[in-house]
Amino acid sequence: MNQEYLQESYAEWLQALGYSESVIYYYPKQIREFSSFLEANNIHQLESITEEIALAYKAHLTTRNHQRRKGTLSVSYQNKNLGIVKNFGKFIKEIYGIVLPLAIIIQEKEVAKNIVVLTLQEIKQLYQITKTDALGQRDRAMLGIYYGCGLRRSEGEQLNVADINLNEKLLLVKKGKNNKERIVPFTENIKNDFSNYLDYGRKQLLNSLWSNNNQHESFLVSRKGRRASAGNIYARLKKLALIANIDKTIGLHTLRHSIATHLLQQEMELESIQYFLGHSSLESTQIYTHLTMSGDNN
Repeated sequence: MNQEYLQESYAEWLQALGYSESVIYYYPKQIREFSSFLEANNIHQLESITEEIALAYKAHLTTRNHQRRKGTLSVSYQNKNLGIVKNFGKFIKEIYGIVLPLAIIIQEKEVAKNIVVLTLQEIKQLYQITKTDALGQRDRAMLGIYYGCGLRRSEGEQLNVADINLNEKLLLVKKGKNNKERIVPFTENIKNDFSNYLDYGRKQLLNSLWSNNNQHESFLVSRKGRRASAGNIYARLKKLALIANIDKTIGLHTLRHSIATHLLQQEMELESIQYFLGHSSLESTQIYTHLTMSGDNN
């Protein structure tokens, strides 16, 4: 088994599939440890890899010392490495027709099984059925907040107009989980939706008979011109999903799960998605790796 040749071929395969430059560089490099482990255990042919060997490698990662600091490898590093090894197995199957028993090293987390994710087409359907009136403009702003920016339920509810910088296309989350702040970028299309809502839809809602002047700082406002509660926005999303014929049990967090999964599919670095979502641990973001690998995101 020529390790160098396999790594070069793997890199070419990743490039042909359109993976990012960082993945093309990093993934084959990670395979070196797996190859070295096989050699150390007298496994010189791919066909000789068994489930026992795969599990032994998984156990090896849990006990191996870190090369640059004291202690063993972090759980996030172990999971990332195992995910790459599983991806390497797909390469071997496609190019050499050899099925490696590597699936056993990645066990789906129970939480991942319960996550509902919308497809890109379903997200498009939600946007397509929004209207041009004040509530329709708020609907698009809501989708931009919870899908485009991946905010949590409470983060979107607490968002104020002053927290959004349209010129820089940046959104400030002041009170994220554990009271952590983060800055979230958004696209030009979302900027346009936010701008239209602020200039027209939101003003109409604030001019309602029930409007409360003390609530004018709120970004998402209700029909009565007050800060829209998360429950109010959730009910609106459910109505949109019904109109769009989306037969899934969804909530505001579904939009957050969906953007995380879609970004991972587009080869965004896991660490970047971690910051985007405001996860304190990479292990929380790792859930979406399990989702994409299991194919439960369709």
